[in-house]
Amino acid sequence: MDTGHEALRFGDVLQRSRKRVGLTQEQLAGLSTVSVRAIRDLELGRAHRPRGQTVKLLADALRLSGSPRVLLESAAGRPAEGTTLLRMYEGEAGAPPAPTGPLFGRVPELAVIGEALDRERMVALVGLAGVGKTRLALEAVRRRSTHGGTPTPTVWIPRSDAMPRTGPAADHSRAMFISWVVDRLRGAEPVEELAALIGDRPMVLVIDAYESSPVRPEMLRSILDRCAGLQVLATTRGTRPFAGVRAVPVPPLPLAATDNACGPVGGSCASPAVELLLSHLRYTRPTLIHTEATLEAVAALCRTLDGIPLALDLAAAWFPVYLPEQMVAMVQEGPLDLLELVLGTEPDAGPGFRTLVAEAVSHLKPAESEVLHALLARDSSCPASLLVRQLGLPVAETTRALHALLQRGLIRHETAADGAASVEVLNLVRHVVASSPGSCGTASEYTRP
Repeated sequence: MDTGHEALRFGDVLQRSRKRVGLTQEQLAGLSTVSVRAIRDLELGRAHRPRGQTVKLLADALRLSGSPRVLLESAAGRPAEGTTLLRMYEGEAGAPPAPTGPLFGRVPELAVIGEALDRERMVALVGLAGVGKTRLALEAVRRRSTHGGTPTPTVWIPRSDAMPRTGPAADHSRAMFISWVVDRLRGAEPVEELAALIGDRPMVLVIDAYESSPVRPEMLRSILDRCAGLQVLATTRGTRPFAGVRAVPVPPLPLAATDNACGPVGGSCASPAVELLLSHLRYTRPTLIHTEATLEAVAALCRTLDGIPLALDLAAAWFPVYLPEQMVAMVQEGPLDLLELVLGTEPDAGPGFRTLVAEAVSHLKPAESEVLHALLARDSSCPASLLVRQLGLPVAETTRALHALLQRGLIRHETAADGAASVEVLNLVRHVVASSPGSCGTASEYTRP
């Protein structure tokens, strides 16, 4: 199969690597102890199959690591470096990572994402940190990769802090392949090489936490233009790569019962948020009898924590110490503050949730911050149309600000008893702003209605 790399033999890779670090053939010979004549013959294509020790000496002298080193090693004695890359692409490196736990709810979201991927080239899952975008993307591509009987290769670029290592204990081929792809999407290497590898074949490229990834939007647009079968699915806290990307907001888990939820709570059907928290309780306290009071306390915790999966996970980490009823009492009367437990640190001293929420709030534009403060001044949800009228700002500006707040997941839709649509600030956001008054800038003072 032609991958477009037939001309990139060992000599081509060696010459490119040498010039990248600014060495002459003579200098490389001095550093590697490989003769100048041997290096010249390799680069001119007079010698095609260098010995393994020669390749190692050259790679060490060039200080190659990561994907540049694996390309040099792969090209030695092979017709093209694309042969190894293609094997990585079509093998395990072209599969999404395995999920580490069950998915609760998300049936409507999965249907929408599946429909978007059927019609769009680029889809972005947008929402607050911890809302479950990564897990949702994983389930969506897992289902898509097995749809129709023909697996679709999926290349998953993880968050920067979760990039696979390239040491002996790591999945070497996957790590090398991801490193090779990222080098081209960040502009460090020619993107044409990645385009030639993909060609017109179907492929799903997943970029987790796009806002902190090294991927450059112009490289992403270029690869989409060159590869007709390529689709991109990104998760982001609000930053979309470029205009025209189909955004799918990812809200917190529903707090009310839904038709697709499973498991009884007080004789009714549980919400996905309640099911998630109950699953933690079962593992932590397997002998605990789930009384009506316990189930009601679990539902109250879900409401307090807005149904955000990460917040629920962090709260559940304290179940070995506190029963759900005790944690609800913290919300109502103290002496400990449940939100401080959740927003602070986990019992194992892992990172807390406060910085994630504060970061999202601190990145708001002035108009978005002003609208958020107007909503914070209210004790309950507010119809969007009423807010637009009362603020006195241009309608388009206020509407854009509301849209941005919804996309970032800082506020949520509410439906009143009469069916009217309203918006409301998340409890966790309200708590973070109240405890850090300067976290979202200066805004006008508002009187509660």
